[in-house]
Amino acid sequence: MKKRAVVRKISSPWFSGFKGDSWGWIPLNWKGWIALAVLVVVNAFAANYFGINEISFYGWSKFLIVFLLSLFVFVELAKYKTKK
Repeated sequence: MKKRAVVRKISSPWFSGFKGDSWGWIPLNWKGWIALAVLVVVNAFAANYFGINEISFYGWSKFLIVFLLSLFVFVELAKYKTKK
C-alpha cells in the first residue's frame, strides 16, 4: 500500500511573484509586511551595531555575515509561505 505525500496548501500566501505562480518579494498581507519590516530593522540594527560607517574589514565582515544570513532566512520563509 503506497502512502501519499501530504501537500500542504497555504490559505493566504505572504508573498507573490511577478508571474503569480512563484515566490517573490511582493508582500500580500500584513504578515508579509511584518516579515519585510523585520528584515529591514534587523539589518539596520546590525549596520549600526557593527559600525559599517567606519572603514574596517572586521566590522564589515561581521555585518556581511548577519546580512547574508538574514537574507537567506527571509528568502526561505518567503518560499515556504508562498508555495501552493
